[in-house]
This record gives sequence, C-alpha cells and structure tokens, in this order.
Amino acid sequence: MRVKNILLLCFCLIAFVQCNDNDEYYDEPGWLEGPLYQVLEKEGRFSNYLKCVDRTNYALVIKSGGLYTLFAPNDEAFSIYLAEKGYASVDDIPEKEVNAIVAYSMVTSRWEESHLGDSFDPDEKVYMPGFGVKKRTNYYTSVYKEPDAIADGWVVDQNRADGSNFTMQSDGLSVYNNFKHKYMPVFMSSYFNNLSLSANDYNTFFPDVEYVGRNVYGGRLLETDMVARNGIAHEVSAVLYPLDNMDKELDLPEYASFKNLLEYKDIAGNSVYKLYYEDANATTAYKKLNSEVNKVYVKYYNNYYPNGLYFSPNYEIYEGNLTTNESEGYTMLVPTNEVLDDYIQNKLLKYYNSLHELPAGVLSSFINAHFVDGLIWPSLFPAAKNATGEYLNAEGNGGPAFEESGILSKRIKSNGFVYLVDHVVKSKFFETVFAEIILNPDFSMLNTAYSNYYANSLREDLMRGQLNGYPTNRYTVLLPSDALLTEDGYTTSYDGTNTSFRNSLIPSGVGSADDRLKRIIRMGLFKGYANGEFNSMVDSFEGDVNNALGYNRWGFRVSEYGDLIRFKNNQIQAVGNIEDGSFVTVTPWAEYENGLVFTIDKLPQFSPRWTQSNVDAGWKSKSLWEYMDQARSENTNVSTFVNYVQACLKDPETTELTGINEENYYTILMINNTSMNQAATAGLIPTLAEITADPTKAEIGANFLRAHFLQGRVYADDGLDYLYPYNYLSPNLDLPSTMLRINDEEAGLINQRTYVSVSKGANNVLSILPQKVEVGGKTVVNTSKSRNVRLIRGSVNAANPDRFRSNRMAGRSVLHEINGYLAYEVVK
Repeated sequence: MRVKNILLLCFCLIAFVQCNDNDEYYDEPGWLEGPLYQVLEKEGRFSNYLKCVDRTNYALVIKSGGLYTLFAPNDEAFSIYLAEKGYASVDDIPEKEVNAIVAYSMVTSRWEESHLGDSFDPDEKVYMPGFGVKKRTNYYTSVYKEPDAIADGWVVDQNRADGSNFTMQSDGLSVYNNFKHKYMPVFMSSYFNNLSLSANDYNTFFPDVEYVGRNVYGGRLLETDMVARNGIAHEVSAVLYPLDNMDKELDLPEYASFKNLLEYKDIAGNSVYKLYYEDANATTAYKKLNSEVNKVYVKYYNNYYPNGLYFSPNYEIYEGNLTTNESEGYTMLVPTNEVLDDYIQNKLLKYYNSLHELPAGVLSSFINAHFVDGLIWPSLFPAAKNATGEYLNAEGNGGPAFEESGILSKRIKSNGFVYLVDHVVKSKFFETVFAEIILNPDFSMLNTAYSNYYANSLREDLMRGQLNGYPTNRYTVLLPSDALLTEDGYTTSYDGTNTSFRNSLIPSGVGSADDRLKRIIRMGLFKGYANGEFNSMVDSFEGDVNNALGYNRWGFRVSEYGDLIRFKNNQIQAVGNIEDGSFVTVTPWAEYENGLVFTIDKLPQFSPRWTQSNVDAGWKSKSLWEYMDQARSENTNVSTFVNYVQACLKDPETTELTGINEENYYTILMINNTSMNQAATAGLIPTLAEITADPTKAEIGANFLRAHFLQGRVYADDGLDYLYPYNYLSPNLDLPSTMLRINDEEAGLINQRTYVSVSKGANNVLSILPQKVEVGGKTVVNTSKSRNVRLIRGSVNAANPDRFRSNRMAGRSVLHEINGYLAYEVVK
C-alpha cells in the first residue's frame, strides 16, 4: 500500500509541476525512490547490465520517466553470457545485440512478483490469477532483408491477424509496431498450479535450469520487487535474449520440407500461404531510419481457415488480442524432412503427380493438422487436439504420453512452442474412410456432393474415429465413381462460386437431381459400432452363407438413408436393382482407422433405371400398394391381409393408401390368412363381405390394419442379435409408433399414438409386442386381445427361392409375413 501511495503522490507532483512555471519550488522530495537506473546502481551487482543500458537510447527512460518492469541480469549472469559468446567484456557486444538485450529486459507497465503469474483484464481492470505466462517487452523485430522472397526489398512481419498492418503513423512507429512486440516467458508457480503442470514441463525446454516456481525464460528470479520511481525491477540469473518466432525457427534445415509447404506456389507461380505486399507508409517511415531501405513489404500468411493456415507463424499476438497473449500462444508439430517427404509422396500424391493436382483444401488440411490452438505443455499432451480436431497422439488420454510420442526437439518461441516429431500427425482427412473421397480423383463428384449436401453433418461423421474422440464409430462406404454418376446422367456446373449438379435424364415431376443423388450416396453407407468386445460394422457382403435365414442366402442391412439392401457373393441389390434385374458388384478397396471402403461397378438404385423400355416409367418407383399387390400374388399366405388393405385403405381411383405418406419409411406386418380369419372371428374386424355390404365398416378394418404399419424405420430380419443400425444405449429394443391413432371423446383420447416394442427374440427373430397406453398411471388403452406375433421366415416355395415371406423390399418399406396380430382397445 505504501508503494502505491508513493507512486500516486509522485504522479500527482509531476502533473502539478507541469502546470506551474516555478520548477525549483516544486523539486521532488528526497524521500521518493530514485529511478530504476539509480535503484539498480545502488544494489552494486548490475554494473554490466547498466553499461549495456548506457549504450542504448533506453537509458533516458530507465534513468527518469516511463513505467516499466525490468528483468535485470546480475553481473554473474553477464559473466556466463560473455563466456558463452566469446566476448571479453560488455563493450565487445555488438550494438544491435545490446539494444535487443536491454529492450527485451523492459516489460511494459509495473508487475510485482506476486502478479507475474497473472494476466490483466484491461476492461474489468482486474488481475486474472494463474493465467499469465508471458509479459510484453519493449523489443520488436524491425525491418529486415529477405532477398530470396523479395528482390531489392525489405520486410516487416504482419502486425494484424488478417495480414493487413495497422496504419503507419507519420510521427513514428509506435502504433505500427504495437502488435509486433516480443513477449517474455515467465513461469510462475501460480500459472503452473492453475494448469496442473510440473517442473518437468519447464525442464522439457530448459533441462539445465532448476525450476523453482519463479523462473523467467531460461533463468531464475533472485531478488524481486526493487521499487523505483518509474517502475519496479527483478533480478534474474541469466541474460535473456529475445526469442525468435515460429517463422524464423522454420529457417533451420531440419524443418526444410515443412517450410517448403508454407512457401507452396500454385501452378501459376503464385504463393498460396506466405504472401507479401508493399506498404508505402512503412517504406516512408523506415527510410528515415535507414537510408538503404528502398521498398518495405509486409510479410503475412493467408490464415483464412480452412483453406488457409490456422494461424500465421510470424504473428506475435494470440488471436489478435493483447490480453490473451499473456496467457496463450500456439503450438506447431513439424515432421522431419524424410518422414514428411515420404508421406507426401506415398499418401497425398498416391493418385497424383504433383501437389498442384491435389483437390482444393487438401494441402491446407494437411498443414493445419500440425497446428494447434494453444500452448501444449508435455503434461497436457495426451488430451491435446490439433486445429482440425484430432488428438496429437491419435488416441487421447488413454494414448501415448509426451515422452512416448516421437518428439525429437522442443523449442519455445516468442509466439508458441515448436516440436520436431518423427511422424506425420494423423488427420481425419487422410486416416478415415473419407480420405478416399478426398484424395482419389475418381470420386471428385462424390466429394463435391458431400461438401454441397453434408458439409457439417454426414461429411464430418465419416471423419470420426478414435483419433478425434469417437473410438466406437465405424463406417462401411460404397463409393460411386465419377464414371458411374456420369453414366447415370449426372453432370456438374460451376458458376464461379459453387458447383451444382444436373441430371438431364430425370423427367420433370419425378424428383430433383440433388434429391436422387443424396439418396444414392446414403444407400451405400452403413454405420457401425465397435468397442473391443462388440462390432456391428458391415465388413463383408458374402451374405447368409449357410442360408440360416432361409432367404436364398441373401443377407440384409439397412443403409444410412433407411433403405433396405440385400447382398450375397459380394453383390448387392437395392429395390431398383431388383426391379431391373441388375446386380452391383462390391470390391474391397481400403481399410481405414474408422472403417472400410468398397468400390462398386454399378449404382445401387432405389427405382428402376436402364433396363426399362420406357425411360419415364423406369424412373418412377412403384407405389407401396403395387408392392403389396405383388406380394399377395407371389405369397398367397398374405392375400387376405392385402385384400383388406385394398378394401379399407386404398383409394379406388389411384394407388394411394389413405393416411400413408410414401415419403416415410415403414415396416409392414402382413398378417397371414389364418390369423386374419381369427381376427374376424374374434370380432376385431368385419369380414370383407360385411365391408362390401356396408362401406362405413371399412374404417374399423382400416384402424386394425394401421396398427400393423410401423412408422419411421425399416426393421429387417437380418439374423443379428441386436437391432441394426446399432444403438449402444438400447441395442435390442426400439419403441416405434404404429400408424393407428385413437380418438375417443369419452376416454379423453385425441389422436392418441399407439406403440409396439421391437426386439430380437429366439433365433434372433424379430419380436413385436404391442404396448399399453397409460395416462397418469392409468391404463386407457389395453392390448389384451392381441395374439402373439411371430415373423415367418423363408421363401414361399423352393421353386421360387427369391419370393420371400418376409424381408420383401418395397421402396421405402419392408413387408413381413406374421402369424398373430396386434389389437388395441380403449378401456371403458
């Protein structure tokens, strides 16, 4: 408190003197502390540091004005420094080096030791305890030559995050250079405790310096809080020379291949990431300081993420904010030249001759996988992710620790950490099933489609796996090539901004090119789940090899879109393929971290296509009624059920079924003839003759039928012991609603939904159980009149092995023959 009062009085006296002509009368009282220079001079162990100060223009402010914190190296520290550099005395240190040492020792504003581990919020004007790891110094990199990049030009680093520099001030460089100042790393126990760091985190970068919880750069704080009139001074055990930024670090030969990527030029010879522009104001200002300056260029990096870099390696400020820069920075992992060159040649260029041929964004995605938002200390490494969202160790907290992760060198730079590593950081763009879509030019239309339709949904799903925190996700993907999509009528057009799809073969009124393509893509995608003990991934299309299900060896799975697909002998069919009599051959292509990729020789089709004599008709999917009509002709066991559908639900003039929206998905339980007759005998439905005689009774039959239309999902009889697609929260139970809605004014029921439970029973056969309806703990709809439902497997007869009793694919639905029925009755 005494120090604060003295400083306040000092400032008041100074202000008062400035307002009065009689300077002698207002001389400073003798009891005020002297300036920083004088305080250090009295201590008697900073003579070499003060000699350096005297050789610079900073001597004036250190001897008199301003408000600074000095990290002053003692004479012992200078003795070590001189010996290391081979200088006989401080007089031998070059002028540029002396200026750097002194400027770097000067931290803006006054920082007592107790707050060195804090950051300061200028808006709230409060300290943020344990969030400070750097302090802003008076040193910044001035103009410098970069002859390999700019002929006859000088360069300054960008001082804005977007690459555009602040306007040069006509009277100097202070504002211009405001965001270029270097920061002094300060490693205090409060910061380390806040992040749960240990001495090892410090010693990883400074192995020869003891961590004592009050370290500055590569030295230790000794005596602290030496108060002066114009600031405060702390004694340090080492001469602290300004750190280079990441950009300068990459000039070292061990980073050559990575640096070449940052200097990549497109086929026209234009730089993609590292850019320059002439700054006339900077030229004018620096010419005043150096007559050799001809033109000055601002060097900046394209950081328009995701097609640019996640951050600029030569930018000193974290996220463009002076306050957050005290607590944060960036981290860069750089593979060795040999490792990087090999990966580029054998992975990125697997299908190409040069980087120029890569699809847009691929190189940026690769580079950004090695950029990290934040300072990644060794203790924090296992949980750390890169800019594209992958764990740096590819596994997360349970994966390799820092010491086990192939890190060859560790460097602290002015704007972050740089680690040289013996591997390429795994990225979701190149290690997941989506890699084939991104990298293989045969699937460029597919890549565009995913970007157009599913950029923030399905596209991201396919890039999920263990390396980005989804270890149980698995995918099986059938890839439609450009050649197949072109054969199917697809072309692309580019308007200068976006690429769109067209299909001239789609007749008007049948559907859009986009909608058809979306469905085709998702029909070839199957989602799985794997946790080490369980795996629901589709890893084979061999089918039901032993014919255990009785469906002529066909296996069945529901695709991501909801369509049922059947397969055997590495051939698949969707509904359209069955109608056309075509088979899609699938061939294993590649295995990735999160699944499998297969190529196909034809497109899976949800409607007939090329084999139809009438193209228009070929595009039109059958109606659900047409599939049911076909079912009763091929499987007479369900003819009575279909007859009731015709009498009670079908529009007599069209193929529409009342209340059934054919854009939705259904599982339809077709009651066999025996059970339908039993339902009529039990009085649950009128006979067909009664309906014919009295059409008003059709609604009774319609309600009974609607209870056997399960809404929203296709449940296949696939022989698995869980419901597919797998839901780990409820692997063998789902509760879909039926199409039956109950209205009973007396019971207070208005459009009341009815439900069934779907699970796998004995022999993994689908088990369907009706669910009572309860309101306020009271049963208002019971199911006691239902008869046990049992799904009937197999073919109709041996002569027609593909005429199934169940698993009949019907557009967006599946038809199953069942024994038994569901009945819902309002409790009176």
